[in-house]
Amino acid sequence: RDAVVVVPPYFTQFERDAVADALELAGLRLLALVNDGTAVALNYAMTRTFGESKEWHIIYDAGAGGVRASVVGFEGGKGTQTTVAGVGFDRGAGGIKLGRRPRDILASEFTEAHGKQITDDKRGMARLLKEAGRVKAIFSTNTEAQPYVESLVFDKDFRAKVSRSAFEAACAGLQPRFAQPILDALTNAGLTMDGVTSIIFFGGHSRTLMVQAAVNCDKRQCR
Repeated sequence: RDAVVVVPPYFTQFERDAVADALELAGLRLLALVNDGTAVALNYAMTRTFGESKEWHIIYDAGAGGVRASVVGFEGGKGTQTTVAGVGFDRGAGGIKLGRRPRDILASEFTEAHGKQITDDKRGMARLLKEAGRVKAIFSTNTEAQPYVESLVFDKDFRAKVSRSAFEAACAGLQPRFAQPILDALTNAGLTMDGVTSIIFFGGHSRTLMVQAAVNCDKRQCR
C-alpha cells in the first residue's frame, strides 16, 4: 500500500495536497511525490553506465496539458549519481493546444464544403477534436491526412484532405513556446546547450515533427 507518485514540476502545493488526499482516500500511504522529469532520469540511469565526468542531458516532455524540461546530470564511478540542476515548463502549451488548431482547420473545411457553420455545435466540434487528434498523429510520419467523420452534423458526412504544412502554419505561433522550457531549464541550471550531451524525449506529443523542429532536434542527439 506504499506509493511513490509522479507529478508535473509545475504542480502547486494545493495540487500536490490534492494528490496526497486522493491517495489517503484510496487507502494508500504516500512515501513521496517525485517530479516526472526526475522519475524519467532515474529510469534512464538504471539501464546505462556513465563515466566519472558528469554528463548533462535534457529530459523533455511535450504532454497533453503542458511542456516541461529538466536538465539532469549523470555521473558514474562507484555508483551512478543523478542530479537535477534546472527545470522549465509552460502550462499553456501542450498537446491540447496542438489539437485545437487542426480541429479549427477541419471546421473551416466543413464550412467551405457545405456552406454551414459547425462552430456552434458542441457535439460536432467535439467529434472534430477527436478526429483532429488522429490527424495530428498521422502527421508524425506523413505529409497528408484524409480525415473522415460519418454524419458529423446536419446528417452530412465529412471528409477532406489536409496537409502537414497547413497544420504547421496554423501552429506557427505555438512553436517558440515548445522550446522556451528548455531555455528556462538551462538558465536555472547555469548551463548552455554546448554542454548538453542529448535530449531525451518522452510524452506522446514529442513525436510531433513541429515540436522536434522547435528544439532543433536535427542538430542535436535526440532519443
